[in-house]
Amino acid sequence: TVAMHSSIRFSRAVSRCLRRRTQRLHNTAVQGSSSTIHVPCKLSSQRATSVNSHKWYSSAPKNTAGIHCGRTHTCGELRADDVGKSTVLCGWVERVRDFGDDLSFVVLRDRTGTVQLTVKGSDSPLRSLPQESVVLVKGHVNSRPSAMVNKSMATGAVEVTVEDCTVLNVAQDVPFTVSSTDTEDNLANETVRQTFRYVDLRRRQLQRALRVRSELALLSRSYLADKHGFLEIETPTLFRRTPGGAAEFPVPTQKPGLFYSLVQSPQQFKQLLMVGGLDRYFQLARCYRDEGGRGDRQPEFTQIDMELSFTTQHEIESIVEGLVAAMWKRGVDVDLPLPFPRMSYHDAMAQYGVDKPDTRFDMRLHDLTTHINPDTSSTILQAALGENHSLLGFKVENAASIFTNKIQGQVQDHARGLGFPGVLTAHVGETPSQWRSILDQHLSAHEKAAIADALGAQQGDVLVMAAGNATSTLDFMGKMRLHCADVVEAHGRQLRDPAQFNFLWVDEFPLFERTDDGSLGSTHHVFTAPRIGDEVYLATDPLKVCGQHFDLVLNGVELGGGSIRNHNADMQRAIIEDVLQESTEPFQHMITALSHGAPPHGGIALGFDRLMMVLLAEDSLRDVLAFPKSFAGKDLMGNSPCAVADEYLQTYHIKTVSASTDDGKRMS
Repeated sequence: TVAMHSSIRFSRAVSRCLRRRTQRLHNTAVQGSSSTIHVPCKLSSQRATSVNSHKWYSSAPKNTAGIHCGRTHTCGELRADDVGKSTVLCGWVERVRDFGDDLSFVVLRDRTGTVQLTVKGSDSPLRSLPQESVVLVKGHVNSRPSAMVNKSMATGAVEVTVEDCTVLNVAQDVPFTVSSTDTEDNLANETVRQTFRYVDLRRRQLQRALRVRSELALLSRSYLADKHGFLEIETPTLFRRTPGGAAEFPVPTQKPGLFYSLVQSPQQFKQLLMVGGLDRYFQLARCYRDEGGRGDRQPEFTQIDMELSFTTQHEIESIVEGLVAAMWKRGVDVDLPLPFPRMSYHDAMAQYGVDKPDTRFDMRLHDLTTHINPDTSSTILQAALGENHSLLGFKVENAASIFTNKIQGQVQDHARGLGFPGVLTAHVGETPSQWRSILDQHLSAHEKAAIADALGAQQGDVLVMAAGNATSTLDFMGKMRLHCADVVEAHGRQLRDPAQFNFLWVDEFPLFERTDDGSLGSTHHVFTAPRIGDEVYLATDPLKVCGQHFDLVLNGVELGGGSIRNHNADMQRAIIEDVLQESTEPFQHMITALSHGAPPHGGIALGFDRLMMVLLAEDSLRDVLAFPKSFAGKDLMGNSPCAVADEYLQTYHIKTVSASTDDGKRMS
């Protein structure tokens, strides 16, 4: 007890000494200064020399944590109506412009925007602070001289004359500067920006994306819950491994050999909620897939997930259309025409070579096989005449001047990079039968005219064709269609207007497809119900079965996928065991649940990140996420994933057998 009391008395004495020393340093720092200035830490920038010369500077750090800022306005809200008012602002120093010894203009920035500060006098710390330092300023709002009004700034009609300044944090060695006028051309390298993401988050474009994202998340909740009676219900992210689909992240436990998996989606849980009688469910669900990096894919992502009992495909689509229309109106002030058009999977593949077509531009595919003479002398065209083979083509309108020999060589290189021998091109002359092409001598005038007519070609158009296996050629030509659009746009002609939003429902997908090893797999997932009437083909010809599956597509991007589910236990068991020839053990809980009185139900999931990317016309998901992973799936800021200590692995009964570190060394 005596020792404890002695320790308390000693701690109190030390605290009193520290408080007296801090007060003396503070009094010394502000003597002779015209305004109250506090600097919490020592400068290490190129401005440090000039800063150290001021009396207000002290090398002793001052604790400004929890300081009462008393902010009266944000930087972006001041207008001409505020002239004459006193104001207290907080923010980051974006730019300092000196005009002689006694006048400087400082741009102060926060989340709402920027405002210009007028700093008079030579002893103000604002004149010498590094960019991105954090300050609190007090002053008066004044009108700018008419000749100095900045119409590009929302606050451009006013300025704040600074009377007092508190330095809350001095920025040290910031890796790159942030400006409200930044464009894509002058941004820092993306790797650097991701490594210092907290600095990049101050960028106006990124903050706008996160603000709109927040608003639309709130709108989604209100629309689904208040207007349509959905319940927001959280479901677990730790579950068991699910066969098929994307690779999952295993999560070890302290029980030897037992693992969770992070869910790819709440698919099973939301169906079980319907079995539980919750009727309508939604959530903004976090999902995880261990997939390679792509601009439109992240290992962790958010989807607007919903499920309904006693519903139909039409009802689900109608609810989604209303939600999306409300989001577009709120996010970019665009009124979307409803309902969205519809296209079958078969038509999408036949006309665009892909099940998520971008319909903003034409260049549709056509099967030209019937226009070729069976006795053609061209070995390339002969390849189109075999069983399950075809000749496909599309036209690039008025592109003869673009597709020079050099460009055509690049197009051929791209085709070979896709694993195809190449493409056939033809420049159409004054008449449909006048071609400049290697095919010219192998096709009759009648054949050329028939092909040109089928494609609707005219003088100056370029025809792009390929022959081979029907399925692989279709997939290849779908990719070449997009590549040729890239080529045209690279030469200054816009085909895909980012402000044009061509929504499209694609349905009537096949329920099953052939996998790489020749077995059958689910096109959507194993819980999708077959189209009514097609169940008779499950045992005899499963590839003939269509599923009740529907995708929402926008400008060539799949925004979401939904389906009507199997609610019959026997049907679900037959699909898994008899058609897919998989074990029902991982799904036994689902089959059992369906046998305990499952209602008819269906649902959909919209990729919220991807939706935001398209709505805001960004090129990457990383531009609409606060803390994204890199293209390779790494967190460059926190340097993860990373190695962990052996003793930690032992807790989870894991041993690393062999791995390579970033520097190429082997570890075991």
